[in-house]
Amino acid sequence: MFQHIVVPVDGSEESWRAIQVAAALALQADADMQVLHVTDQDVETSRAELRTLLDEHLRELHGDACPTCSLTVVPMDGDVATTIAEFAESHPESTLVMSTIGRGRSAALVGSVAERVVRATFGPIVAVGPKVDPEAAHFTGEFVVAVDGSHASETSLPLAAAWGITLGARPWVVAVGEPIDRTSDDSIDSAYPSRLAKELQATSHHDVEFEVLHSDHPAEALIDFAEELPAAFMVMSTHARTGMARFVSGSVTMDVVRHAPFPVVLHHPPHVR
Repeated sequence: MFQHIVVPVDGSEESWRAIQVAAALALQADADMQVLHVTDQDVETSRAELRTLLDEHLRELHGDACPTCSLTVVPMDGDVATTIAEFAESHPESTLVMSTIGRGRSAALVGSVAERVVRATFGPIVAVGPKVDPEAAHFTGEFVVAVDGSHASETSLPLAAAWGITLGARPWVVAVGEPIDRTSDDSIDSAYPSRLAKELQATSHHDVEFEVLHSDHPAEALIDFAEELPAAFMVMSTHARTGMARFVSGSVTMDVVRHAPFPVVLHHPPHVR
């Protein structure tokens, strides 16, 4: 999973925001970093131009170019999102880190296209939203894994365990229920994330915490809680259609991506592909 950290770029300055986040993840996971560009032009010409841009950006990060940071340029196959998804599927040892801001007709990294990549792959994809400060990005300490009562959301738990173990970070299993004045017994809500946290701790042999929140606005509640921890990142399933579906629906997940000041790791359950 962490053998290669792959960063798709589309030529826009905004897309390069993901480079610094990817570099932080690669450092923590002891992985290499690979920049991916999809082109409808001559591959060799695009590679030469992008290598210069890549070295410039890496000098800003590290004070020097990074000859070990690889650059892959692939011809467009259908459209940009499809090409990125096919690349990810053919490299299962890779993790995508994508900016969700782009521009132009070929903007591979605008939110809608990033979401299409998530739909076409099983992930994980690290989404770098517009509120993320790349310079502050890290993958240590604590992180949130969101669940909502659906089986689809719970498929993120093994992923969260793997990331927690590899990165040395502690997961918080967090659910969002109805506002407290509408809930007759809060212990019922608390029992759900508590059970999942205990199961995850038993299987991973690592410390796991839990919390239940109460809000009509699950995206806002999750972000507020994660900021208070503070959490380095959040893990979420997307496009679920079962159970409570409080925040694994695509719209709420993308709300978190758009407004969170931290990266969001998106996971698409295979059975809802």
